Amino acid sequence: MVTSVDTSIDINYTAAVDRRVSASEVYPVIEISKVKRHITLVRLPYANIYSVYGKLPKNREVRPPLGLLYVAGALEEAGHCVNIIDCETELYSPEYTLQLILDSKPDIVGFTATTPEIHGVESLAKQIKDCDSTIKIMVGGSHVSALPRETLADCPSLDYIVVGEGELSAVHIANDLPTEQIIRTQNQKSVDVFPMPARHLLNYDFYKYAWPGKGMVKMDVLESIRGCPFMCTFCSVRGVKPRLRDIQRVVDEIEHSYKTYGTQLFMFFDDTLTVNRFHVFELCDEIIRRGLNKKVVFYGNTRANTTNAEMLDKMIEAGFTELSMGVETGSAAMMKAIKKGTRIEQYEQVYKLMHERKIQTRASFIVGHAYETHETVLESIQFAKKIDLMRCAVNILTPYPDTHSYDQAVAGDGLHLKCKDWREFKRWGTAVIRTDDLSSEDLQWYQRRFLTEFYTQPKVLWYHFEQLITGNASHYFFRPVFFAIKNRLIDFLTRSKPPTWNNYLKRRATGEKQIHISSKLVDTKNKKNKTLTGTEEGVFKLNIK
Repeated sequence: MVTSVDTSIDINYTAAVDRRVSASEVYPVIEISKVKRHITLVRLPYANIYSVYGKLPKNREVRPPLGLLYVAGALEEAGHCVNIIDCETELYSPEYTLQLILDSKPDIVGFTATTPEIHGVESLAKQIKDCDSTIKIMVGGSHVSALPRETLADCPSLDYIVVGEGELSAVHIANDLPTEQIIRTQNQKSVDVFPMPARHLLNYDFYKYAWPGKGMVKMDVLESIRGCPFMCTFCSVRGVKPRLRDIQRVVDEIEHSYKTYGTQLFMFFDDTLTVNRFHVFELCDEIIRRGLNKKVVFYGNTRANTTNAEMLDKMIEAGFTELSMGVETGSAAMMKAIKKGTRIEQYEQVYKLMHERKIQTRASFIVGHAYETHETVLESIQFAKKIDLMRCAVNILTPYPDTHSYDQAVAGDGLHLKCKDWREFKRWGTAVIRTDDLSSEDLQWYQRRFLTEFYTQPKVLWYHFEQLITGNASHYFFRPVFFAIKNRLIDFLTRSKPPTWNNYLKRRATGEKQIHISSKLVDTKNKKNKTLTGTEEGVFKLNIK
């Protein structure tokens, strides 16, 4: 039996506090616990897993763990005592992390994990149980949500798997210690039924991001929309109806973080901030009304088919200085195959609009889509260089569980799974798949070549020089440029080519057509084979013209 513990002697915990300032901030979905428990929430370090640019500088980008902050807020509201160990801030070792967890004397330890992080969670969970078998361990995140039974089978040390949204499931576990191990609760109609994220549990001196033209500043993360209705084949969060948060509460969070922690830059974690036109304008108007646009700046993710000039003008007025889009490919045929719902020319138009308005433009691309070829990857590289783009990320397609890409890789439908060691599912530096035309080594070569060609363009080099002379001297910000210049020299000296380059040359010499994209595998999340374009009535409140 777990009994109530006096928390006044334990400085690692923050006692649950009454943060309700009005009757409108009562959260009836949160059941108050009869037993107060100590809960330690943990985010393991991830930067070294995903790094492709080499050694990390000390003054680098770190983002607060928003998911854990929401879970912590719900647990505190239920009456529990919570602390957060964010190992990413100083890249804690597993040994040090274990000691911190044990020193906090928890009743329950909660982890969040992506696919390449799950092995580290399983290893640490076993060590915790070896030290104290009475501690309960719960894990949430995208990987365990996709493979709950498999995760339990792989790691008997885990007591609970949280599937989907974690706020109410974590409260249920902490309140009741249920006998069932796989816990899932139905998504609430509104995210605002949950308490505010428990930001007071973090030290915000660790969280930074490079403000365009200024360099590293304190940053925070938030969401105004949860869910994404689009059907991209490589994503596990797709076909989910967006739930819009109350604008007043969103801007309250911004104002509170600015006044309390001195936050200067806010990053919206919304999958598509501009999915609802009314929502964007209302958000910007409230930021402007409170004068926050003169105090802080914003970063957001958008799409080419939900953004126009009028919206960009309003976002700039509100303080947005950087916008990113998941372009994913520069091939029209590939864009259609991955169900992106956008057209190549839309990206050209929107990036032009952003560039004219001096917004820092960013994009992410993927190499290694199902049926990808040398030709389609080269199209992507040329497209990235053609558009008004100044910052770029390039990932190797990694078929995460619960995506259509994963099903394709298992079935050999234009993708072929090379290994199933979750530690290798990183997107950066290693490839766990090949396509019909491209080997794993080809994909790794193309990722490096893509970044090299992009960041050594004269216009991109000039943009980064302008950043330097206007005050952004962040070494972390300039790492892609240093990486690209170094690799440009290596490629020049070695005349480097992808391993199967001769296949491409042979096709060009003979006039042979590239491999035809012809997927026959049914997408279990998209059986009607829908491709949303952002203009569907009933999905989007107002069409973008």
